Amino acid sequence: MSAYNMLIENARERDARVVPNPYRLTVREKNVAAWLGRGLDCDAIASKLSIRRGIVAGHITRIAGKLGARNATHLGLIINTLPGLPVEQPTLVAIEDFRVAFGMGWGTPAPASEVVFSD
Repeated sequence: MSAYNMLIENARERDARVVPNPYRLTVREKNVAAWLGRGLDCDAIASKLSIRRGIVAGHITRIAGKLGARNATHLGLIINTLPGLPVEQPTLVAIEDFRVAFGMGWGTPAPASEVVFSD
């Protein structure tokens, strides 16, 4: 089998494994929903995706409409419990998340603990 045919076959297998999108969420709405499912608010999602807060709020409104959510709490429950949701975790990882996850120590140093001696 040629390398080209192997690539085509791998792409077909990957496409067959893709979860259907019964809720008709766009790619950006899936990203926003994934961050919502992790408990982030509009400001945090906006900074993660490098978009304005108002755009994130619009996506959340459309997601809520498509999923039939009554409020933000209900939307969070839907995202984390409906079949096919939560959507894949976002592939975008901020540098600070990477540093924290792997303990790189590039951030601010932890405050030294005080030692107090008593008599």
